[in-house]
Amino acid sequence: MENSKTHSAVGKRLAFHQLFSKKGHDIEIPIIQRDYAQGRPGASVVRDLFLDALCKYLQENKPGRDLDFVYGSIGKYDANLFIPLDGQQRLTTLFLLHWYLANKEGRRDDLRELLQRGDKSRFRYETRTSASEFCDSLMNCDLAITELPLANGHPSHSVSGAIKNCNWYYLSWDLDPTIQAMLTMLDAIHKKFGPCGLLFDRLVNHEHPIITFHFLNLEDFELTDDLYVKMNARGKPLTPFENFKAKFEALLENLKFENAPKYYLGFNGTVSEAPVKKYFAHRIDTDWANLFWAYREEKGTGFDEMIMNFVYATALHHYVAKSDPKASDESIGALLRDKNKATLFHAYFSLQCFDEKCTTDLMALLDLLKNGDSKARRFLSDDFYYNERAEIKRVLDDGFDNFPQRIQFYAYCQYLVRWGNADGLFDWMRVIHNLSENTQYNKDEDFFRSIKSVKRLLLFSNNILSFLRRENPSIQGFSGDQAIEERIKSHLIGRGKQWEDAIYKAEHHGYFKGQIAFLLNFSGIEDYFSNNQHCNWSSEEDQVYYEAFNNYFLKSSAVFEGNGLRKFEEHIWERALLSKGDYLLREGSNKSFLIDNDRDISWKRLLKDDSEERGFVKKLLDDERFSAAEIESSLANIIEEATQIDDWREPFVILPKLIDYLGYKRYIRFYSEEKIYLLRGERMSGYHAEYYSYTLYVNSIENGDFSPFRGSGYEEVKGDDDNDQPCVVIYNWEYGENNFQIQISFGAFEAGFKIDIVEAEGNEFPEEIMQVLENVGFDEWQVFMQTEEEVLDLIGRLCNELKGLESV
Repeated sequence: MENSKTHSAVGKRLAFHQLFSKKGHDIEIPIIQRDYAQGRPGASVVRDLFLDALCKYLQENKPGRDLDFVYGSIGKYDANLFIPLDGQQRLTTLFLLHWYLANKEGRRDDLRELLQRGDKSRFRYETRTSASEFCDSLMNCDLAITELPLANGHPSHSVSGAIKNCNWYYLSWDLDPTIQAMLTMLDAIHKKFGPCGLLFDRLVNHEHPIITFHFLNLEDFELTDDLYVKMNARGKPLTPFENFKAKFEALLENLKFENAPKYYLGFNGTVSEAPVKKYFAHRIDTDWANLFWAYREEKGTGFDEMIMNFVYATALHHYVAKSDPKASDESIGALLRDKNKATLFHAYFSLQCFDEKCTTDLMALLDLLKNGDSKARRFLSDDFYYNERAEIKRVLDDGFDNFPQRIQFYAYCQYLVRWGNADGLFDWMRVIHNLSENTQYNKDEDFFRSIKSVKRLLLFSNNILSFLRRENPSIQGFSGDQAIEERIKSHLIGRGKQWEDAIYKAEHHGYFKGQIAFLLNFSGIEDYFSNNQHCNWSSEEDQVYYEAFNNYFLKSSAVFEGNGLRKFEEHIWERALLSKGDYLLREGSNKSFLIDNDRDISWKRLLKDDSEERGFVKKLLDDERFSAAEIESSLANIIEEATQIDDWREPFVILPKLIDYLGYKRYIRFYSEEKIYLLRGERMSGYHAEYYSYTLYVNSIENGDFSPFRGSGYEEVKGDDDNDQPCVVIYNWEYGENNFQIQISFGAFEAGFKIDIVEAEGNEFPEEIMQVLENVGFDEWQVFMQTEEEVLDLIGRLCNELKGLESV
């Protein structure tokens, strides 16, 4: 290549080695470029996908496998120098791949003839002198790669370890991020290409190059240094969306469309059929561009990036729907979390995400959503189940917070693409909302199953309620309990508007979020459906069930607000509920008094599960004293009149301060009725109190008079050492040179309370003190008691005896 517009390689397809010829150019990464990022430890997803593609291309041995554009300047500063503006990451990886395969296959001389001038590498970095020196050293290094094990994990057996053991490697290079990234990449190349056959000749094939770029010399466009700096000031690749458009249009040209619809474009009043590529290219720069432009804000996601986010979200969900989750979970998981838009197209292309259905669905969706110069066309009037404007903006900002948002977006898009109108869309989105919001997603595979279930249900999506009223409809990939709930509600809605309004009203409760199985259970509807598989009861029965359903919804709405449990004073809901039974839910080694939002210990989880614990909620709501209109006073009456509680629950019901003590997750550690701890945090290693001794303190010690002792308190502890137990402390009685305190613990070594009297400095007890202790029942300085009454009686007698000593 010569430095003239006539002979320059403008827009040509070139391989890496074709940038170098005997009379060609060296490559120098300019100082304004960022460090080599593909080799960073945190870039493993991008690195592995790129190497997978390179390996696949070389093994398939098909010419012209393109890696996007490489922009740069030839001859701007040196007639023999090519300075890349965009493509640094790919060029560096290919340089390392050439070096690795040449060393592996004994082709070092061929490599040096191609990529070395004298003893200097023709590929170098201006960013750091050390990086260029490292490249020089690599080119002069003869490394026995075939003698390195492929996967024994020992650092000294890796390519990077072998290089670091060379006498030319400087320890200071350990601090150079570009060099360290290059070493990481060489290890990844060794892992991927080590087991492969001979590939060097294919990599440097001059006549029919396999891995190529579209090469663009920006000097031919007379770009200034200012633009050069601006385009690279933040280390970002040059116009990734322009790269995407070019690649996508090339992909459309090569795809075989067998079932694509016909596309038409108008020009000067004439409408004619257009090829898929031409239709896409026109719309993406006109109508669809207007759609995305309407969402542009001064401070927000960039216009090009919004388009990319929308395309990639659509492609990802399509790929999940069509693929085998078990086989592709790692690849999908990588795409779910990859935010590098500059490299994503290659990843999606490698996984064949952009097939005929994906591309035609994308174009159909954009045609449906376009709305002149305004934001996306709306198809729903109710925002509760799916807020179109908010969710589309979330997609454009790549702001997915959870799997239900992705599932609902996929369901929404696929419905529009399939049916092209809003008929039935409300019912469809309502059902998908309820199913996805109330399914637990613990891992990527759970998300895959839901997406594939949505795909199966699409056939019935325009009349989903009729489908749910079928006998045993198949609904997989979501919570089985929620699927049954949706079936029951479809039968109720089918009975008429009275039920439809009641169901929608209950589902719209901000905390229930469509999950109202407990209302169906409490009102008896669930049992009826379980026995009959329908709700075809009489009109008289219908009124009974309807009134019961609304009654329980009215009562539960008085207890729960949009974000969870109402803020009752002194925990009167929890205490009233506990008076009906042990409703606490277990998580690990702990039990919880429940919080608003948690997978295992929330009020929502209690209402969801058909369990004995949920039955206590019904029992409380059914209490004749319970009143939704006077909720607080009625709960207080239930607590005050609670009887027949003869187990560990009684103090909790009586004393709100016990619940006050608990931490955020409101945990207790319940070993047995005799061994219960109140936790500030989540583990015994954090601060905690012992239940019965703390109850004694709150109930009888905290505000009591125990003179001659001057104060009292409770000593919580960390850890579960039996020798360091939480205890009540009655402290500060000075007698002569001694300072005494009483410590009351529970259940450390044997059942019941243990009362100790200790001297603060560890001094021996005076004889008269020992006599008092013996008189009131101490065995030297401790005594055991079974009940709180016995403890208080003993402490009272002890204090009286000690006051008597003071008066002598």
